[in-house]
Amino acid sequence: MRRLGFVDLFVVLVAVYAVYTRTPVGGLGQWGVAWLRGDDGEQPTLLGFFRSEGPKKAWLDEPIAALPPETADYGDGFPEPYRSALRYALPDDLPAHTVELLGPGDDPAADRLLVWLDENWDGDAAGALEVAAIGPELRERAIERARAAGEPDPEHFESHRRYLPEDVELHAASLVDSVLSLATVFDLHWPVDPTVRISSPFGYRVHPVTKTRKFHNGVDLPVPVGTTLRAAQSGRIVAATEDSVSGKYVILEHAGGIRTAYCHLSALPEKSAGDRVSKGEVIGLSGNTGRSTGPHLHFVLRVDGEPIDPAPYRRVPKS
Repeated sequence: MRRLGFVDLFVVLVAVYAVYTRTPVGGLGQWGVAWLRGDDGEQPTLLGFFRSEGPKKAWLDEPIAALPPETADYGDGFPEPYRSALRYALPDDLPAHTVELLGPGDDPAADRLLVWLDENWDGDAAGALEVAAIGPELRERAIERARAAGEPDPEHFESHRRYLPEDVELHAASLVDSVLSLATVFDLHWPVDPTVRISSPFGYRVHPVTKTRKFHNGVDLPVPVGTTLRAAQSGRIVAATEDSVSGKYVILEHAGGIRTAYCHLSALPEKSAGDRVSKGEVIGLSGNTGRSTGPHLHFVLRVDGEPIDPAPYRRVPKS
């Protein structure tokens, strides 16, 4: 029998990796591992591991230097926080239509695109960015298909994007999703008083219960049981339930692939999964349920399913 060599072993490892990351069997395995880990915070759903991957958010690779100004008057032009988000999130590889739209010039692409957006601003950030990415004709064609299919709010990008040709949808998403997701994060409403200290930050730590080194996928905010919790952004309730790890928890889905989770609650919202909430709306009361060592809110911020540190996006009032 021939002994396995280095090349054979490499091929086997590549095949195993491909199965684990790119097949339904691998998705099932990833879900099982995540479920067994029982990390404090948002619990994974099986379907979440079978979502197709979209273009990577350009802004995730670079640290955010500063939040955009809370008040800035650009007249009738493209407003904040979309304006600052565009400067951070503009992908290096611009969609072909955007390159053609901007034409040659010495100024940075973001500056030239902002000039175009200022001139064409009509109050719909996603729509303006989509037109800048793929042009008005393809967008209108997708809207008409979505309307004929009975989609709610067919003019919204999320409602009609599936009716775009696959390559066109990727071009549009590379611009729309990146800018909208960062604008959503820039404009977060902190779920409790922003002056409340962070008792346990984002990142690896020794878990206070298991005493093992684990990844902490959010921030802990020590507040008394019964503290009012508010939605970080407008969006839709994905879950309002409880389990043995997170206790009572709420998960909200926002624009641009953003989700937030609020864990260890003492009371859930009156609304249920599928209902919409507004930014700053009360979504529950803090507590000490689940695997918890004391009253606090465990707050999670995810981009395309991956947790990121919410602390840099907290606005603390100046004293």
